[in-house]
Amino acid sequence: MGEGRQKSVTEDDISNTADAVLESLPIVAVARDFSWLNKQEYLDSDETDKNASEIEYIGFQVADLHLICSFDSISEISDIPDIYRVPHLPPWVRGAASLRGEVAPIIDLALYLNLSQRTEASMLMVMGHNDERAGLLVNGRPDIYYFLEQHQLTTEPPVSQELLPHLKTAYQRDGVIWLELDMTALIDKMIE
Repeated sequence: MGEGRQKSVTEDDISNTADAVLESLPIVAVARDFSWLNKQEYLDSDETDKNASEIEYIGFQVADLHLICSFDSISEISDIPDIYRVPHLPPWVRGAASLRGEVAPIIDLALYLNLSQRTEASMLMVMGHNDERAGLLVNGRPDIYYFLEQHQLTTEPPVSQELLPHLKTAYQRDGVIWLELDMTALIDKMIE
C-alpha cells in the first residue's frame, strides 16, 4: 500500500477555517465585545501616513445610506427579535421587543426617511445603554471601518432635511459617503 499524502496546515488555513465557522454562527454581540466583527481594511497602504490617526467606527447600512457610529453608542448587535406592535405609534416605530429582559422600541429608519431603495432589514443594532436603549433595524452585518482625517468632508453632504440637524460629520472613501449621526437625538425625535 502507498503512503497517504499529508498536507501541511498553515496559519492562513486555520484562520480561514475559523472565519468560515464564525460566519455560520448566529450573530450576537453584547456590550463592548465586538470582536466577532470583520475588520474592513479600509485604508490603502499608500494613503497611510505614519503621523495620521485612524478613526475607528462601526459602519452599517440602512437602505442605501452608509452610516457610522462610535463603539460606545452601541450596546448590542443581534438578529432581529420578535417585535410586538404597539398601537398609536408612528409607522416607523415598528413596535417593542425584549432586549436582555428590558422592553425597548424598535425603529425603522428607512421607513422614517421614505427611502426609495428600501430593502428588508436583517440585523438589529441596539443604540444606547441600560434603560435608554432603542433597536435600529439595519441591512446586513455591521463591520469595523477606519477613516483618516483627510477623508472627512469639508462641505455639507447631500442628506435629507430630517437627517441634517443630526449630522455630526461625514467621510468619503471610494465614492461612498459615510454619515456619522447623533443617533440618540435622532431616535428621540423619531419616537416623540
